Amino acid sequence: ALFTAAMSVVKSQQQHEMRSTMDSAHITIQMMTKEQLEAIQDYVRIQRSGVAIFAALAENKELRETQTEIRYGDENAAESFMCGPQKGRLPKSEGEIALSTITLNQLGVEPKLGNKVKLAYTLSGKKQVNEFVLSGYWTGDPLPKAQIAWVSKGFCLKQCKEATQDSLAKRDYEGEYSLNIWCGN
Repeated sequence: ALFTAAMSVVKSQQQHEMRSTMDSAHITIQMMTKEQLEAIQDYVRIQRSGVAIFAALAENKELRETQTEIRYGDENAAESFMCGPQKGRLPKSEGEIALSTITLNQLGVEPKLGNKVKLAYTLSGKKQVNEFVLSGYWTGDPLPKAQIAWVSKGFCLKQCKEATQDSLAKRDYEGEYSLNIWCGN
């Protein structure tokens, strides 16, 4: 009984840490350029991986209390971040977005597929406001310090500058790649 109780506590602590860091992968490598991602992504010991690209932080006044990261993520990245759509799907076109119910509530948008969502952000030094169509949403988790706004890969590749070692060293994360990795054991 003592062993079972101890294992339960350990598992509970692991779940809490995964929720607070928004990462359920075995390994996550961040702050990579596209070339670095391509060099490591197909390593033979990687069982499964997910790719995410950081675009910007949302700057809407309604989101001042909750940092909202605008990112592209594939299905595996969304799983790793523990915020994949429960209704709908991840964005496929440049005008689509997927958000948590927390972010939708803060923006005053009903969580309903097809609803319009306006986000303000800065890319390459240029302030922008864009209206997206809600392609998916999930029940938000209040524990993490940030919420995620998923956009399409096409949006990031077209709108974001490419991250370089110099830009990342200067804490300019626009276009930064991250790789979530699951190993065989």
